[in-house]
Amino acid sequence: MARQPTSPPALSEEYLPEPPSCIYYATLYVQPQRRELVRAIAALRREIERIPPTCSDPGIAKIKLAWWQEEAEKLKLRQPRHEISIAITGLTEATQNIAIALEMLCGALDQALSGLDFATPEAVIDFVTGANRGFLQALSAAAVVGAELDPQIADISCRAEIVYALCNLREHRKLNSVWLDTNSLRNAGLTRNEVIAIASSDRISALLTQRLKTDCQWLIERISELPRARRRQHHVLVSLARMYSRTGEVVAREGAPVIEQRTEITPIEKLWLAWRTHRFG
Repeated sequence: MARQPTSPPALSEEYLPEPPSCIYYATLYVQPQRRELVRAIAALRREIERIPPTCSDPGIAKIKLAWWQEEAEKLKLRQPRHEISIAITGLTEATQNIAIALEMLCGALDQALSGLDFATPEAVIDFVTGANRGFLQALSAAAVVGAELDPQIADISCRAEIVYALCNLREHRKLNSVWLDTNSLRNAGLTRNEVIAIASSDRISALLTQRLKTDCQWLIERISELPRARRRQHHVLVSLARMYSRTGEVVAREGAPVIEQRTEITPIEKLWLAWRTHRFG
């Protein structure tokens, strides 16, 4: 059960999401008494995800992930060291599930840093789902009392995460793995190592454009099939999925210049998607 938010905020502004980030808008319509916890969980996830792109060497990234693995154990005991973990401990009693989510994500990123190749698109989805399911469940439970992450919402959220990672391939490839299967890469005349090293989008733009078009259409259809009540209940995750999907559509329309630039939809569009999902599902 979430506690009443403290005043002043338990989490410093350094870690709180700000516009124009997607998570800022996706959490804007969460009930105020629960929003602080949701944003603290999102901040914890973001702190882990930013380790590979901000480290100059995979070995350094692995050391930092190992520290966070230790932090997960301390979080289970409600004796954390990091500001974000301390804030979470002050906001909820349900730290066990969040600690497990932290372990799952750290473990997956550690594997990815060693360089992973995926035989099929389904293998990519399975890996991303395994890495993110814990945090997706934690976000759902924090946003709405009694919310459970069902398989459809999890599948939509993880497919959306893959789309967003491909849109930001310039940064994502620093993980030393990419969310593309070896068969698709081979058909494009590429390997994982070549994707990690390429200096322009020319060789990969056709593959990414088609992949993004296909995946974004899949997301639009699956989200529309969800009952309105479920879209509203999981409005944080559905809002994020819609923002990521819309970003993917824009990137595909531009020819997927993902190495040269980072593309984001406008803050107004993010706000509209979040409000629409909260209000109408």
